Amino acid sequence: MPAGRKRKDLTLLNGKTTKMFLEAIKSPVTREIYKRRLATFLEYVRMDVDSFVSKAKARPSWAQGKILTYLLKEKESTQEGD
Repeated sequence: MPAGRKRKDLTLLNGKTTKMFLEAIKSPVTREIYKRRLATFLEYVRMDVDSFVSKAKARPSWAQGKILTYLLKEKESTQEGD
């Protein structure tokens, strides 16, 4: 891990939904990148993975809004140089 980067807490990824998702990714490097990015998103929505998926199934428009808002926030953040 590069100097100055914090270790990502991946406990939000514990769940059966993540297991299936991660098993489909062959590259270990890609798997780790996806895990960190997904954990960052789950921290943003303040939910664990299985809770998010369950709510997303019940309310797809809610999930779409959360994902869109997160992506726009990330886009703004990178444009500002944060």
